[in-house]
Amino acid sequence: MLIAVIHSHPEALLQAVAVATVGNTLGGMTSYLLGRMIPNRADSRAIIWLHRYGYWALLFSWVPLFGDALCVGAGWLRFNPYLSLLLFAAGKLFRYLLVAGGWAWIEAAWWPYFFE
Repeated sequence: MLIAVIHSHPEALLQAVAVATVGNTLGGMTSYLLGRMIPNRADSRAIIWLHRYGYWALLFSWVPLFGDALCVGAGWLRFNPYLSLLLFAAGKLFRYLLVAGGWAWIEAAWWPYFFE
């Protein structure tokens, strides 16, 4: 979806990245809140990762499927919600900057050879 918006409206690149980051971060916080509701009786791979790496593991909350488990685990472990929010947003912003930058490079370097 982000690539479609950037392709259609290249002048709105920063706004598109900002909206995608905010939306995905809010989704992560929803998972965090769901994790707060789970009784402390789980032992998944994401929980083990969070115990080992602490808050810094939340920078990987952008990874599909695994990132959702990290968000839920952060809530389950009662991580600080403000710090969690900050790290969710930083990780997701990094992801979308890579996607947007990669698309801009593909469009500039390769698109004219194949589609024009």
